Amino acid sequence: MKKEVSTFLVIGVLFLSIFSILFVFSFTSPSPNVNLGTGINHGDRWCVQVTKADGTKLPMYCGQNTYTTAGQNATRDLLGGGSAGPGFKYIALGNGTAPASTDTSLNSEITSGQNSGLARALGTYTSLPAPGNWTISNTFTSSQNSQVVNTTALFNDSSSGFELAGFSFTSATLQTNDQITINATIWTA
Repeated sequence: MKKEVSTFLVIGVLFLSIFSILFVFSFTSPSPNVNLGTGINHGDRWCVQVTKADGTKLPMYCGQNTYTTAGQNATRDLLGGGSAGPGFKYIALGNGTAPASTDTSLNSEITSGQNSGLARALGTYTSLPAPGNWTISNTFTSSQNSQVVNTTALFNDSSSGFELAGFSFTSATLQTNDQITINATIWTA
């Protein structure tokens, strides 16, 4: 019986020690941004410290903010180029390897010099009803036979710029007048 009580006390003290360390750490160390994958996410940590006129400090409060609908929509408009400028509205097509998170260009991008009708183009921006949601879309028409396409990406410039995101799909071989429609739906969450 004495051994069971002793074991229980040791486990209880260990549990309380770990809980106390985690509790203190959560108030003193900034948390990393939330990342649910390689898509667009939002995360932050705000801390508030009040210092009285006599120099005493009230307990610090830290926590997550509330990402407002207006904030989500402003992000949508800045990234998607709604009312806030060019944004990432240029759609590129390629025939290469799948885009990686470290890419700055689309591997084997189909360019205007190839006269294929599949060169990078300005997509159509559409704001969706849900907060922070939008689409960029474009329909390309092949002007040559045997055009293989298997990747796409969004850029903020018609010929260079930054790549926001890329996508790979099953290869399609397009013939003259075949069309391929890209519809990128993006959201902030």
